[in-house]
Amino acid sequence: MIELQFSSIEELEINPWPAIYHIEIKGLVFSVYFDPVKNSKCMNVFSPGYLDRNSYEHPYFQRMKWLDELEGSGLIITDPTLSLHRDIGIAWFQGSKKRFAIFDIAKIVERFRNYLTLKNENVLFFGSSAGGFASMMLAALMKGSCCVVNNPQTDIFEFREPFLSDMLNRCYSGLDYLDISNSYLPRFSVSEFMLVNRNIPKCIYLQNVSDKEHYEKHFLPFIGKIGEMSSGNDSLELSNLTVRLYKDEVAGHNPAVLKFIKPYIEVAQKELLIS
Repeated sequence: MIELQFSSIEELEINPWPAIYHIEIKGLVFSVYFDPVKNSKCMNVFSPGYLDRNSYEHPYFQRMKWLDELEGSGLIITDPTLSLHRDIGIAWFQGSKKRFAIFDIAKIVERFRNYLTLKNENVLFFGSSAGGFASMMLAALMKGSCCVVNNPQTDIFEFREPFLSDMLNRCYSGLDYLDISNSYLPRFSVSEFMLVNRNIPKCIYLQNVSDKEHYEKHFLPFIGKIGEMSSGNDSLELSNLTVRLYKDEVAGHNPAVLKFIKPYIEVAQKELLIS
């Protein structure tokens, strides 16, 4: 596999063949895998879930084989926070107190989108769990794009221990929970981030009701909050959200397989993106 190094996003040069790109932006190293398809009408962007550091080295590009089964070009992103802290496997692109990595990832996605001469309306984000969180945040930020998410976290503060505390201690050292919540809430809450950006993106939200933790602590509160956001004179577009509930007791929180996900990605490509 070809790997290319760039010391800034301004120096980034994109090539017409599959390759791994390492891009440094003010101390954070962003590693992405890009698989361009000539004359493609969309770009599928995959966001990462939890990374087992005992089994995989960072950066690890999840669902690389899926790209061959889907129409369009592919971009697989990784969380640069894991380059800073090698003892955690999930960080929700928090970066550091000074630098929220979601904004930098969006700039990188835009560069690859531009290389393909596409618009935001041709970009589809996909992810499950923490990857679902990142996908919803990016779709909210890059207005016109859409996302397909599976059992996502929508409020990081509701995630289980010790994963939450491990991340907070590394990314927000010196701050207590209240300080973080007061100063950085939109980084942790999908609904708050959508409110700040005035955008509920086009989204297909797939939730396993047998995953009780995410159904009760993430899905239901999120639906309630965006319901409030879609009422009144200054409302946001709730109709952009499509929900599909399913029940799989065996899978629980484990991400659904490609056979299950693929039809929803195809629907999103056909109905939510412009051709």
